[in-house]
Amino acid sequence: LKRRPQLDKMDNPGVIYCVPCQEGCDKIYIGETKRTANVRTKEEAALCRKVDKCGTIKDDKTNDLGLAVHHKSTQHAFRFDHTLILNSETNFFRRKATESMFILANKHRTTNLKNGLQLNPSWNNLIRNIESLRIKN
Repeated sequence: LKRRPQLDKMDNPGVIYCVPCQEGCDKIYIGETKRTANVRTKEEAALCRKVDKCGTIKDDKTNDLGLAVHHKSTQHAFRFDHTLILNSETNFFRRKATESMFILANKHRTTNLKNGLQLNPSWNNLIRNIESLRIKN
């Protein structure tokens, strides 16, 4: 039996990922994509370069622009080469709910402008206290 070589987690579709800011800044950006994290983080890096060139950020109804806003306001460089895959989930609603839980559990550190899927607020205290949702750098 021949086994296929295992894909790098960054090349798997349907993931929740975390991009840390530069050394000395504890901010992080949490995102999700049905595509691969490699594709999505390249788009976000390109957006940061566009902000550097043009100085403006266009409003986007579908994507959270928190990463670009933090980059513009602080001139910090996100470390896309240190992107962490937090979870894999191909189901859209489960992926969105999981992303929301990661954002809520790390709210004090995220640059996210949106909270993801609106979860029932009665879960907030429980989610904030789930240790496995806390991201450590």
